[in-house]
Amino acid sequence: MDQAELRRQLREQLDETQREQARLATLRKRMQYEQGDLSYPSQASGWQLGDPDLGEYLTRYRGKHLVLIIAPVGDAPSPTYTCGICGFVMNEVGECPRCEVQTIELEQEIREQVVLTKGQIRGYFLGVAELRYARELEDDLP
Repeated sequence: MDQAELRRQLREQLDETQREQARLATLRKRMQYEQGDLSYPSQASGWQLGDPDLGEYLTRYRGKHLVLIIAPVGDAPSPTYTCGICGFVMNEVGECPRCEVQTIELEQEIREQVVLTKGQIRGYFLGVAELRYARELEDDLP
């Protein structure tokens, strides 16, 4: 191969490389990038990627030829739930364990007070009965 032929091939390769770079630059300008945790159902009752609802997002491209690239880069963090009463952060929706313990303790305290109160009431009524009986005895006296 002579030098002229080598130069021609090199120029063709450079032209091809430049055309490919220009094509990639055009694609980069048209390409959109979304990132986030994938969830279903979302608040909008569909698939959601971070904030955007995927149904609404993809509606813009209806009738277009697309290349969709999905690249999982890790697990989404599990959602947490905060107790509206005490602020305890939980991994599952349900009764707050901290509030449940406090409720049980409060319930036991109330039961103990009710038992005391019942005892006090019994004593009061016994005292009243004794007083009445004593008064009746006094009334019977001349």
